[in-house]
This record gives sequence, structure tokens and C-alpha cells, in this order.
Amino acid sequence: LAGQEQFEIVINQFIKGTQGVIFAYDSTSMDSYLSLHKTWIPLIEKHCTKQVPILFVSTKNDLPESREVDPQLIKDFISEKENEAFNIIGFLEVSAKDNLNVLESSNLLATKVIEHELQLKTLSLDLET
Repeated sequence: LAGQEQFEIVINQFIKGTQGVIFAYDSTSMDSYLSLHKTWIPLIEKHCTKQVPILFVSTKNDLPESREVDPQLIKDFISEKENEAFNIIGFLEVSAKDNLNVLESSNLLATKVIEHELQLKTLSLDLET
């Protein structure tokens, strides 16, 4: 759906109940990075709790000569958002071509989602007793 406006209703419904988020952007495209700020981050802020685990992923890191987005931009943004109590679990640079951090990104998010759900269940059980 890639954030296209004609799919906004579907996107909004799809996002509700999200238990984990990967914000991926193309490191060779500043427009890709900016679309996170214009479209995707506001959607998550609107439809998800601040406790949802969020992982930022920079893709196409096998093309350093074509890089348009300095990783420090996202690191600075993450630092700002952490002060707003978002559950940002990290930032990884990945490359599907070089198999760099592809599995690690999925495993990290899955682990954090499971940990978060276990915490919620434990809290719920504690409240019941």
C-alpha cells in the first residue's frame, strides 16, 4: 500500500491492533526517509499505543556510494522520540543483497513483541488478584 492516499482507510484498519512496527526506509533515497515522517510515523502515533515496539531499519546498505540518508539523522530522531516515552527498540542497517541484519531485524522485533505481550499478561494477572 506504500502510504498511498487512496488506501488510507485500509491502512488505518490494518494498523489498528499492531503489536510491533518496523519503520524501513531506503538509505539511497531521502524521499523514502522523509515519507516515514510525513506518512508512517503519524499513522502509528495516531493508531497505536506508545508501548508498541518500534524498530527502525535502513535498507540497501550494500550501496554506500549511493547513500543519501546519513544514519545519524535517524539516530538523532530516535533520541528525541525516546524522550517522549516511545518504545523504540533500536536501529539496524540491513542489506538483503548481502544478508546483513535481515534475520536479526525480524528476530529482534519478534522477541520484543513477545516480551511486551508477556508483560501485559503478567500485569493483567496481577490486577486480577
